[in-house]
Amino acid sequence: MTAQPPNTSEFSHGPPYTENRPGKRRAKDPPSYSSAKRRRVFEITSVPLWYQPPHPLSVNGLLQSHCRTRLYVHPLQWTAQHLELLGYRFVRRTNRELTNHRAQHQPQSELQLPSEATILDIAQDLRTPSVRDWKAATVTRFLKGCNVIHLDSSRLRFYFKGRTVTTVPTSSIFSHRSNTASLAYLDLKCVGSKRDKSIGLVMSRKLEGPVWRIKETQQRRLIPPNEAEDPYIAGVLIALAQGLQHEHQHQHQKQSADRPNECLKPVPMELDPAVLPRQTATDFEVRLLALARDAQSLYFYTASIPSISLDMLDKPSHYHNANVVLISYHIIPLYPRKNLVPTMQSIISSL
Repeated sequence: MTAQPPNTSEFSHGPPYTENRPGKRRAKDPPSYSSAKRRRVFEITSVPLWYQPPHPLSVNGLLQSHCRTRLYVHPLQWTAQHLELLGYRFVRRTNRELTNHRAQHQPQSELQLPSEATILDIAQDLRTPSVRDWKAATVTRFLKGCNVIHLDSSRLRFYFKGRTVTTVPTSSIFSHRSNTASLAYLDLKCVGSKRDKSIGLVMSRKLEGPVWRIKETQQRRLIPPNEAEDPYIAGVLIALAQGLQHEHQHQHQKQSADRPNECLKPVPMELDPAVLPRQTATDFEVRLLALARDAQSLYFYTASIPSISLDMLDKPSHYHNANVVLISYHIIPLYPRKNLVPTMQSIISSL
C-alpha cells in the first residue's frame, strides 16, 4: 500500500498570498528567528487608480526622461541644458536700442535720473580693486539716489510645486513700485565663489587624489563659456518673477473675496488632464544688473516672463504650451567714458 502525501491545502488557513511551510533556520536569519515555521509573503504591487503619469513634456516628465542627468539641482548649478528644457534663451542687444527706448518712453515719475558726475564716480569706484561687498554698497547707494527702493533681504525665494524649495542669493534686491523685488544686483565673481561652495570645492581642496579631481571636473562643467549668459542669471530672474506672481495672485484672491458670487469656470472633462488649457498670461517685467568678474563692465538684463512659463514649475506634472522666453541683455563698458552716461540714464529710465 503506497502512502499518499498529505494534502497541504487542508492545513492552510492564511490568505492566498501567504504560504506556511516548515523549514530550518538559515544562516542569514537572526538568532531569535523561530525555525518551526517559515512564512513566505508574496508582495502585491499595483498602481493606484488615482495615479496620473506626468506629461512627457512637463517638468516632471523631463526629469524622468533625463534621469541619468542630475537636473534637480540648485540654480547655482544650472547649465545651458536647464535653460533649453525650461524654454529660456539669452539675446544680446545693442546699447543703441537701449537709448532709443529711453527716447520713446518717459521714465517713471518717481525715478530720478543720475547726473553725469554721479555716473562717472560710480564707474570709477566699480573699476577700482576693492572688497566686493563695498562695490555692492556702492551700487546700492547709486540706485537709492535714483529713488529705487532697497529691500533688506538679499535672498529670493525659489518655488517648486507651489512651495519654497530653496533661496537664491544675490548681492542686493530692489523695487520701486511695491515691497516685492523686481530688480536684482549680482557680482559674477561672488556668484562663482558661491557656485564652488555649493559643490563642495572649497572643502575638497584640503583633500588629495580623486576627490579633488572629481570636484574640479564638476567645476569646469558648471563654468559658462560666456559669463554674460550665466544660467544662474536666468534662475534669479525666474525667482523675481515668481515673487511678483505670488503678489499678483494674493491681490486677485483679495479681490475675489470681495465678489463671492463669482466662480471659476470648470475645465471641460474631454480635455487631457495632463495638458492645461492655454489662458491669457500675465507678463512680469524683471530686471537684473550684474558686475563682470573683471569689474570692467556691467551687464543689464530685462525679461518679460509670462505666468504660463512660471506655472511650469508651479504645476510640474502638467504640460504648459509656453513660448520661449527671451532674456535681453546689454554690455556697458565702464571705460572709456564715451556713451556711458546716456546708457546708464537709459537703464534707470527703463526700470
